[in-house]
Amino acid sequence: MSPESIISVPIRAVTNPLIGFLLSGLALVVTGGGDFLLAFATSLLGMSRGGPAKVAIVSSVFFFSLSGSVICNV
Repeated sequence: MSPESIISVPIRAVTNPLIGFLLSGLALVVTGGGDFLLAFATSLLGMSRGGPAKVAIVSSVFFFSLSGSVICNV
């Protein structure tokens, strides 16, 4: 039951990025930043072939540039 036990280390490794992801996502929803990122990515690539997939990748890149965490982006 110590902080270095087999259960607490994986829980701590999972919850730290998860909390950051949830707070970043909440901030984007409240401020309208998520809609802006999707609209911007759609305006860049929405009419090209494979547009929805490209929009998903570009908006994911935009979110990664804000959060700075690879784990949160996945």
